[in-house]
Amino acid sequence: MLQKEINRLRRSREAVSRGEFREVVKSLHQIQDNTDAVAKHTVDLATQLTRLAQLQAEVDEMKRALKRARLLD
Repeated sequence: MLQKEINRLRRSREAVSRGEFREVVKSLHQIQDNTDAVAKHTVDLATQLTRLAQLQAEVDEMKRALKRARLLD
């Protein structure tokens, strides 16, 4: 995807200075790094939410057991 965008930029304007090109490539790499980081954090967050849901289910089960044993109102 990044290479495709670089190639598109090369074709879109014939007279681009080397500095401009480097800056665009640097920006595109940063965007890709940010996108990758967001994707990783999304997966990590989903994992944590799953763990929280499992913990909540266990707490609810313990509360039901305590109520059945009449140890909790």
